[in-house]
Amino acid sequence: MGTVRDGETGEPLAAATVTLTDLDRFATADANGRYELFDIPAGPHRVLVRFMGYVPRSLQALVPPSACWKSTSPCTANRSGSRHSR
Repeated sequence: MGTVRDGETGEPLAAATVTLTDLDRFATADANGRYELFDIPAGPHRVLVRFMGYVPRSLQALVPPSACWKSTSPCTANRSGSRHSR
């Protein structure tokens, strides 16, 4: 569970995709930028966030043994060509 937002404005990015690349699972953010991924095994996972017109962002997530991972901070994305893009 988490939220995808624009890195500059903080606006939610509806329809952004959040993928756990090592498990080949994904979720699509709702109108509020919120997404949920279910039945994720405990341990480290790579998370890839994509949204058209934005630079893809790759993150590491550590899912605790309780198997309930909640992002404690919004996942931000920067527009392609933004001064914050790398």
